[in-house]
Amino acid sequence: MTIRDRLLSLHPHEDQSWPKSLWRASGLGYCMRQQLMAATGMAYPIDTSLARKFAIRTGAHEVVQSWMVKEFGDVMLEHYIEDKDRHVGGHSDAILVSADPKVLVEIKTAQQFYFKNLKSGKSKPYWGAQIDFYGKTAAAEFGEEIDVITLLIEAASGEPAIIDTEPVPYEPIADMLNVCWETRMLPPVDEATCRDCNYTHICNEPLHTIDDLRAAIIKDYGTPIEREDTATDE
Repeated sequence: MTIRDRLLSLHPHEDQSWPKSLWRASGLGYCMRQQLMAATGMAYPIDTSLARKFAIRTGAHEVVQSWMVKEFGDVMLEHYIEDKDRHVGGHSDAILVSADPKVLVEIKTAQQFYFKNLKSGKSKPYWGAQIDFYGKTAAAEFGEEIDVITLLIEAASGEPAIIDTEPVPYEPIADMLNVCWETRMLPPVDEATCRDCNYTHICNEPLHTIDDLRAAIIKDYGTPIEREDTATDE
């Protein structure tokens, strides 16, 4: 393979680490069945195009975080916040600790079309439960009210926008996930989240338990990636 070919085939290597908690704060707005599968360690390699897209967006997060450090000085980056009772956790992008009250900033990136729709209010943010989780758990940790702001970055131009996000109570979502995890039973199919899911055709089958769905996915897609530190319900 030539140098040119190798340059054109560049892509990030996947992170095989696993979250400390069963449920990711960033995933609370997604299909519960997807979240349950993720908790079992169900993951497959993504194509290089998508891997590059994710890596570029991660890079955008890091750049914006560096801007905030220069602008505000006292900034806590990637602080892990957890609701141990409900097994939910996540890394907050930035907390402006010198602000009064403290401000937690959640950074999101979007392509131009989605960015414009979110900015104009035509599209509804999917991260309402994540925002609710961060606001409540950070407030409990710091012992004071925390203002949570979503900073949306347009992926191509870098244009910033503040997106007003209505919090969606995260507790009922986490409670349902935990009941399903403990009983090993699947929740009903949420058709509102099915559009972009690779498992939609499998969920249409008569499946009842987490193990049924996992087995059906493995039958269709093959053995998943081996993950280190796979989350447990302990």
